Amino acid sequence: MTRRGENENTVQELKRVLQETPSLDDEERTRLFMEIDGLVEAQAELAAILTAFDGLIYICSRDYTIERMNQKFIERTGRYPIGEKCFKALHDRDDICPWCVNDRVFRGEKIQWEVLSPKDNRYYSIVNAPIYRPDGRISKIGIIRDITALKQTDKILEEQGERYKTLFEHSRDAIAIAKTTGEFVEVNQAFLDMFGYSRSELMCTNASQIWADPRDRIAFQENLEKKGAVRDYEWKAKRKDGSELDCLLTASVRYDENGNVLEYHGIIRDITEMKNKEKALRRSEERYRAIVEDQIELVCRFRRDGILTFVNDAYSRYFSREKTELLGRSFFEFIPESDRAAVARHIESLSPEQPVRSRTQRIVTASGETRWQQWTDRALFDSKGQIIEFQSVGRDMTDLVQAQEALQSRTQELERSNKDLEQFAYIAAHDLREPLLAVAAYLKVLQRRLEGRLDPETQKLINGAMSSTFRMDSLIQNLLAYSRIGQEEPCFTEINSQEILCLAMANLQSAIEETKATITYDPLPAVVANASQLVQLFQNLLSNAIKFRGDHPPKIHVGVTRVENAWQYFVRDNGIGIEPPYFDRIFLLFQRIKNRAHYPGAGIGLANCRRIIEYHGGKIWVESSPGSGSTFFFTIPDRRDAQSWKRAAEQESDVERNA
Repeated sequence: MTRRGENENTVQELKRVLQETPSLDDEERTRLFMEIDGLVEAQAELAAILTAFDGLIYICSRDYTIERMNQKFIERTGRYPIGEKCFKALHDRDDICPWCVNDRVFRGEKIQWEVLSPKDNRYYSIVNAPIYRPDGRISKIGIIRDITALKQTDKILEEQGERYKTLFEHSRDAIAIAKTTGEFVEVNQAFLDMFGYSRSELMCTNASQIWADPRDRIAFQENLEKKGAVRDYEWKAKRKDGSELDCLLTASVRYDENGNVLEYHGIIRDITEMKNKEKALRRSEERYRAIVEDQIELVCRFRRDGILTFVNDAYSRYFSREKTELLGRSFFEFIPESDRAAVARHIESLSPEQPVRSRTQRIVTASGETRWQQWTDRALFDSKGQIIEFQSVGRDMTDLVQAQEALQSRTQELERSNKDLEQFAYIAAHDLREPLLAVAAYLKVLQRRLEGRLDPETQKLINGAMSSTFRMDSLIQNLLAYSRIGQEEPCFTEINSQEILCLAMANLQSAIEETKATITYDPLPAVVANASQLVQLFQNLLSNAIKFRGDHPPKIHVGVTRVENAWQYFVRDNGIGIEPPYFDRIFLLFQRIKNRAHYPGAGIGLANCRRIIEYHGGKIWVESSPGSGSTFFFTIPDRRDAQSWKRAAEQESDVERNA
């Protein structure tokens, strides 16, 4: 029979005895019955509590004997340990537990502690308390509850609290908790840094003081309480020093269990720098738009397919269409169909490595006129290198193209005319020599036949005629030489200019010895030039320096310096010099500035020098002063790299032909 059954039998027996007791009147008997029923009900409730309790409950005597336990205790131990010692039933020990507190409990203490059980690695909460019996005995009630889940929850909450605390303290945004009255409850360091307060100062500061306009706070507070939360509210805040800053405020309301507002939680982000950048960007965009709109050049933006997304006023005026007509329309429509593929290839060739290129194209206007434009296209890319759109700046260059075409036509015509003129000069000069030489021959025959019979005056006339004939022949030969410069196909080779100078000096050896001239020179470089013309150039300059000498023997020095992509030579002498007004004139054909009797010559040598240098793509000029000598300068472009490239190309072509 169970304890419950025994209790019920005992109650029934007790009621039977009371019923049969004659000394009790009905009122007394009824009262006792009610007390018995109350005790039974209380015992049932206690039993239900003990059964429902999710933990172990046991009662033991002073000598550690278990007197009673709940069902969970039985399930835990696996038996019904009434009469066993508590240390045996709970811990399977044969002696008292070292941590036993029974002596303290039986002295009247209530003791509570937590322990991590080494058996199952779980946390338990233990309560030991005395039970005072009606007969004066004292028992101990022990309550053991598994709190592992609670401890784990506490740990999680603690870790979360630490994380939130870390986030709170280390957030770059200002975070604050404030009461409805405006007193601050808590703020993080970023809040203090943002507004310039110390923590103690802020705790004595009302939230309304950090608003540039406190009325804004009242309106915001009403809106916040109405909605419960507000995100990214833009407002003007005020620091301790009175300076203002632009902020974004995200806030929420915390309520109590009755729905009353307890406090506000807010996160504040300083966007002053961002707002300043936005203002600067707007100003920049306004300036940019003003510049673009005021440009006389055509400006547009378009997608890969040519659809226009922006055009400026100049573009609109040029095509005689409103902007609304142009936007959303492909600019390819204005390009002749035969030219569109080339323009498309040009645009597709733009890349992050080469984002900018220029193009020249034809367009057809609304009136049907074909005009020329020049455009500079820039591709705009995103962070991944993908094209967003294109921006182009263009201008009409029809007049320039037409002028270039006219100039080219005129140049070609002039070149033909020059060639014809040079050919005519060559033929004319060549044909002039024949009768001139015939006259000279006749004069010689006449002089020989009449030798000894001519009077001095006649002999002088014949000699003068022969001298004029020879001088005329010299002029014609010089003119022929001048006209031949540049007539032949270019024959530039890499030569040693120092060796060329030595050849010119050898040609002038007799004049050098006769005048006792001294010629020195610096090391001269290799250049790409026409060898025979360079010999003539040096020979003419050295000959002039020897001819136009002063009272002392000529001293001539030849040198060179490097200037950009050319070699700059100079020929310096100690001769009679040249006056500045004649610096340009001396390079003209048949121009003389000295008396022919003292300084004979045809006046064509320096003209030849200029023609040779211009044929080589250089320049020639003189610096001088009378009595102090002259220095002639000339430049020859350094074509050695181009010559090397040409040789390499020829070699590559030979290899391809042989292959």
